[in-house]
Amino acid sequence: MRPLRLVMSAFGPYADLTEIDFSKLGSNGIYLITGDTGSGKTMIFDAIVYALYGGDKGSGLRESKSFRSDSADPAAETFVELTFEYRSQVYTIRRNPAYKRPAKRGGGETTQPSSAAMTMPDGSLMTQTADVDRKVTGLLGLSRDQFLQVVMIAQNDFIKVLTAKNEEREKIFRSIFKTDRYLLLNDRIKKMLSECSAAGEALNEKIRSLIGSVQWENDDPQFIAQLCNDRQTAEDELRLRIAKEEESLSDISQHIATLEQYILDKTKDKINIDKDLFNTASLAQLEKAAIDLKAQSVQAHDILANAETRYAELQKKFGEVSIIRSRLSEYDEIDRLQQTIADAKNKQNQIERALAEKNKIRDNLRTEYRTLDENIKSAELKRDKKIDAEKDKNEYEKKLAEFQNLQNIVSKMIETRKTYDKSADQYNEAEQHYKQRQEIYTELNMMFIRGQAGIMAKDLIDGKPCPVCGSVTHPNPAVISGDFVTEKGLEAAKKNADDADKIMHNLAQTVSQQHGKLLELQESLDKQLQVMQSLGLTFLENNFDTDDCNAISEKCLTSVRGLSSEVQRLESEIAGYDSVVQHLEEWKKRRDEVMEQGNSTKEEISCLETELAEIRSGITHNGAALSKLMADHKFHTKKEAEQYIALSEQNLKNAEDDLALAREKSDNADKALVSAQSQADTYRKQLGFDGDPIEYRRELQHYIDDIVRQIADAESKKSGLDNDKQQSVIRINEWNKVQTALGKAFGAQADNRSKLQLLTSLKNTINGDIPGRQKITFESYIQQKNFRRVLQRANLRLDQMSNGQYQLIVQSESSDNKFKSGLGLDILDHHTGKSRNVTTLSGGESFKAALSLALGLSDEIQSSAGGIQIQSMFVDEGFGTLDPQSLKLSLQALSGLANQQCLIGLISHVEALQQNIENQIVVTKDNSGRSKVEMHNA
Repeated sequence: MRPLRLVMSAFGPYADLTEIDFSKLGSNGIYLITGDTGSGKTMIFDAIVYALYGGDKGSGLRESKSFRSDSADPAAETFVELTFEYRSQVYTIRRNPAYKRPAKRGGGETTQPSSAAMTMPDGSLMTQTADVDRKVTGLLGLSRDQFLQVVMIAQNDFIKVLTAKNEEREKIFRSIFKTDRYLLLNDRIKKMLSECSAAGEALNEKIRSLIGSVQWENDDPQFIAQLCNDRQTAEDELRLRIAKEEESLSDISQHIATLEQYILDKTKDKINIDKDLFNTASLAQLEKAAIDLKAQSVQAHDILANAETRYAELQKKFGEVSIIRSRLSEYDEIDRLQQTIADAKNKQNQIERALAEKNKIRDNLRTEYRTLDENIKSAELKRDKKIDAEKDKNEYEKKLAEFQNLQNIVSKMIETRKTYDKSADQYNEAEQHYKQRQEIYTELNMMFIRGQAGIMAKDLIDGKPCPVCGSVTHPNPAVISGDFVTEKGLEAAKKNADDADKIMHNLAQTVSQQHGKLLELQESLDKQLQVMQSLGLTFLENNFDTDDCNAISEKCLTSVRGLSSEVQRLESEIAGYDSVVQHLEEWKKRRDEVMEQGNSTKEEISCLETELAEIRSGITHNGAALSKLMADHKFHTKKEAEQYIALSEQNLKNAEDDLALAREKSDNADKALVSAQSQADTYRKQLGFDGDPIEYRRELQHYIDDIVRQIADAESKKSGLDNDKQQSVIRINEWNKVQTALGKAFGAQADNRSKLQLLTSLKNTINGDIPGRQKITFESYIQQKNFRRVLQRANLRLDQMSNGQYQLIVQSESSDNKFKSGLGLDILDHHTGKSRNVTTLSGGESFKAALSLALGLSDEIQSSAGGIQIQSMFVDEGFGTLDPQSLKLSLQALSGLANQQCLIGLISHVEALQQNIENQIVVTKDNSGRSKVEMHNA
C-alpha cells in the first residue's frame, strides 16, 4: 500500500482543510516528517490508519473523541480522505467520525454519525462501513494491529523490549505476537478441569443416591460406603437382593391363588342359599301385595270421604259468587280509571323517550362543540405557525433577493471586466500603433528639416551671412541627401500620427469609462456585501479576492440554490398550514351554530321535563282514586271477577266429578284386595310352607351375610397380598433400573477419571509443571519460536547498521529447570567475541538494536501474512541518540530497504536529518493550536 494523497479537515490539530500529496515523493526513497514536538507529525500516520481501518482509535494512542479539532470552525466538516495505490490499482477512502455539530434548524447541536465510503478502481462506490472494513482487510491482507506493527516503527516500544526484564518482556511479546490466546487456552483448560471435577463429584453423588435407594439387609455405613466405591461388589449385592425379592414374590403369588379358590367355594354356597331366599321372597311378596292392597283400600275410602267433604264446602261457598256477579257493573269505573292511568303512562313513556333523545342530541352537540373548539385552537396555532413560516419565508426571500442582487452585480462586473479587458487590449494596440506612427513622423520631420537645410545651404556664399544663424563663414554647409522628404510626405506622416493619436485617445476614454464602471460596481459589491453581512449572510473567506468574480458568482449560485430550496420548503409548509387554516372560519361558524342548537335543545328539554312532571302528578291522583274504589272489591278488574265466577263454577263441577271417581276407585280397591289374599293362600299351599316367611328369610339372610363376611375377609387378605405383590414387582423393577443406572454411572465415572487425568496432564504441560523438565509455559514456547525468527531477520539489519560489530542472541537457558527461560536477550560483540546483556548498550546502540528488532518483526509479519506488499513505512523518533557515523549507517540501512520499491517516512525533529534528507513534510503549529503542512524539495 502506497499513499498518494491525504486530505484532513477539522481532524486533530489540522483545523483547516489540509492536503498532503505523497505522489510528489516518488515510489521509493526516504522522506522526513519534521516539526516541533506536539505539532501533529504522528497525527498524519493516525489519519492514514483511521482512513483505512476506522475504529475508536487511530494509532492506539488517541481516542476518536479527540479526532474533532477544537480549533475548527463549528460548521467545518470533520473527515479524512486517503487515496492510495495497491498492486497498480488506485483506491480512495473517505471516513468521518461521529462528532457534535451545529443543528441546521432550530439551533443547538446535533450528532453527525460516523460514515465510510470507498471508491474502487472501476469507479464503483461502497458506502457501508462494515463492507469497507472487510474490503480493506481483505485487500491489504493485514489486520489493523498487524498494519500498525508492520507500517509504523515506534522506537519506544522496542526499546522496552530490549531493556525489559524476562517477565516484562513476556507481557510485551504477548502484545506483539498476540499470544494472549494461549492464556485463554490455559483458562479454558482450567475451566474444563473444574467442570470435569464437578462432573466427577456429581457422578459420585449419583452413585451414592442410587445405592441409598435400595433397601439393603445390611445397612451398616461401612458396607454402604464399600458399595459406593466397589462397582463389582455393588452389582453382585444388588443382583442377590433382586433374587431374594423375586423368591418372596413367588410365595405371595401362591398365597393369592389359595385365597382365590376359597372365595370361589364360598361363592357357590351363597348361590344355593340365594335360591331358597328367592322362593321365600316370592311368597313374602304375594302376602306383602295383599297387605299393600288393603292399605290402598283404606286410602281409597279416605279419598272418598275427602271428596264428599270438599263437594259440600264448595256448594256452601257458591253463594258468594252470586253477590260478585250482581256487582260486576261497578267495574266499568275501575276500567276507566285504569285506562286513563295507562294512557298517562304511555304518554309518560313517550315524553321520557323524547327527553332521552333530546339529552342524547345535547350530549352530541356538546361533543361536537368540544371537537370544533379543539380544531379551532389547533387551526389558530397553525395559523400562528403559518405566520411564523411566512415570516421565515419573507426573510429567506429577502436573503434570496440580496444573493440575486449580488449575483447581478457580479454578473455585470464579469461582463464589464470582459469589455474593459477587451478595450484595454485595443488601447494597448492603438498605443503601440500611435508610437510607431509618431516615430515615423518624427524621423520624417528630421529628414525634412535636414533637406530644407541642404536646400538653403546650396545658396550660401562665404562672406555673405547665413539667413538662419547669420554666420558669414560656412565651413561645413549641409548637403541634400538621397532620402529627401517632401513637405507633402511629411504632412501625410503627420496625419497618420494624428489619426492614430485620436484613435488611442478615444480608446483611452472608453477604457477610463469601463474602469469607472468597474469601480462603481466594486463599490456596489462592497456595499452589497456589507448589507449581506448585516443580515448574517457571510459566505466568503475573510481575505477573498474580489477580482475573482467567477468564484463569487459560483458561491452566489450555490447559495441561491440553497435559499430557493428553503423557500420552496417553507412554501410547502405554508401550503400544509393553509389546508387547516382555511377551515378556521367555517369551524367557528359551525361552533356558533352548535352553541345555538344546544341552547334550543336545552329549552326543549326543560319543556318536556315540565310536561312529564304534570303527567306524573295526574297518574298519582288517578291512582289514589282507583285504589279507594278497588278497596271495596275483591278483584281489581271486571275480567278478574268474571274469571273468578267461572273458576268457582268449574271447581264445583270438578269436585262433583272427583267424588264420582273416588267412589269408583274405592270399589275397585276392595275387589283387588280380595283377589290378592286368594293368590297368597294358593302359593303357600303349593310350597307346603306353614311358617312365617319373613322370619325364615331373616335366618337365610343371616347365613348369607356370614358367608359374605368370610368372602370379604378372604378378598381383604388377597388385596393385601396383591398390594405386597405389586410393591415387590415395583421394587424389582426399580432395582433393575438402579442396576442399569448404576452401571452407566460407574462407567461414566471411569470415563470422567480418564478425562480428568488427561486434562490435569495437559494443564501441567501448558504451565510447564512437568517434573524433571524445563519449566516453560506453552505461551513462552510459542514466543521463543517467534522471537528467534524475528532475531534472525533483525540481525540482517543490525549487521549493516553496526558495521558487522553486533548480533542479537537469546540468553542461555536455565540449568536448574526452576524458572521460565528462553526470552532473555543478549548482545554478541564480534570485536571482543563476548556476549553481554543488552542493557549495557549505549543510547545510540540501543536505538540501532531496537530499529533492527522492529524491522525484523515487520519482515516476519509480512512473511507470515504471505503475499502482501508493503510499499510504505513510518519510523517514529529515536534518531536523536545516534552519533553521525551511526546515523549514517542507519540511513544507509533504511535506504537499502527504501530502494526495494518502498517509501519510508522518518518522523523526527533531529536537525541532522533535516540537513541530510531533501524531501520533507514540515509541520508547524500556530498559537491557536492549528497545524499546517508544507512540502519542501518534493
